[in-house]
Amino acid sequence: MDAVAEQDLTALEQQLVTYQEKTKEFETITEDKLEEAAIFVGGCKAAEKWIESERIAKVKPLNDEVRTINTAHNTVKNGFEQARTTVERKVSLYRIEQKRLADERQRLELEEAARVQREKEAKLQAERDALAKQEEEARIAQEQADLEETNLDRKIERAERELADLQESAPENMDAAYQRKLQTREERVLMLCAEKAALAPVVVDTSAADATREEIARLEAEVAVPVVAQVVEQTPKTIKTGAGSVSFKDSKMTWILVGWDQKVKKCSLDLVDKTVLATLPEEIRWLLKVSILDVPALNASYKNKEAFPHPFGEVPVFGGSQVNAGSACRRAGTVRSESANQPSARWAGRRDPRPVEGGPPSGAGDQRQLFKP
Repeated sequence: MDAVAEQDLTALEQQLVTYQEKTKEFETITEDKLEEAAIFVGGCKAAEKWIESERIAKVKPLNDEVRTINTAHNTVKNGFEQARTTVERKVSLYRIEQKRLADERQRLELEEAARVQREKEAKLQAERDALAKQEEEARIAQEQADLEETNLDRKIERAERELADLQESAPENMDAAYQRKLQTREERVLMLCAEKAALAPVVVDTSAADATREEIARLEAEVAVPVVAQVVEQTPKTIKTGAGSVSFKDSKMTWILVGWDQKVKKCSLDLVDKTVLATLPEEIRWLLKVSILDVPALNASYKNKEAFPHPFGEVPVFGGSQVNAGSACRRAGTVRSESANQPSARWAGRRDPRPVEGGPPSGAGDQRQLFKP
């Protein structure tokens, strides 16, 4: 029967040339050509119907076989994929928690380094203040000693001048009273000179100040070298195995609209609050009514970091993994040989592109905006 069908198809191919030529006769349709045109259209329809039935008869068994093969293989493949994504999710959650702990430890290390640096600077400032106080006390003591010596010098100078004046004005025949007055002036000069000679020299002890200066120099050298916090290691992304390594990707955020099956088209009007809708112009209401949410367009908008209003939200999507075969494995071809007993490396690193549903949406914004809760 296949041979007959092939002969019939060959005959129709030959007739097709005739039919294509005959279409030129129908450039202008008249009343006389209506019946002939109807016969022509009926012949084309019959040929189309027969060709389609023959095509379906040949293709259907092949499609059924492909469907059977896909079902058998995809069932096993999906099982491995589900097992892989389950472990990848757990690994991602572990890495997220470990990153949080590492970031916290790093924060504490930075705070501790800053605290030690502040303590060094405070100690340096305290030593500087102590040195300034010591120098001020020494200055005040020296000034007081200098002032006391200066006062005595002035008193001696005045007493000597009074004595000299008294001696110059003394008469040739001094009486007893004038002699006592002169003696008194002489005794005062001698007493003041003795008092000046008895003044102890001011000796400033600079040993404490010198020790303080040495300590300041040491602290300045320490402060000049900032305290560096210890770097806390993060959980490695790549785990080495016997035959290579497995790299786990970081999770990323994606948009979400809770309760929306993306396979089903959703009208934009369904997200608009009725009270807000009444305030919009008629043309805007019409555009919302005929607008359909488009997943690729939303993905592109989210990729461009556009802000998604409520009721859209954000959830993490785990990044999956990638198997990296070692150089020895690649040379020996062991990656392909593993497929007989365990999942192929080609199965690793695939991620489910569908957004994760569920979970509280973040960044919802004002509830009274365009989109209803």
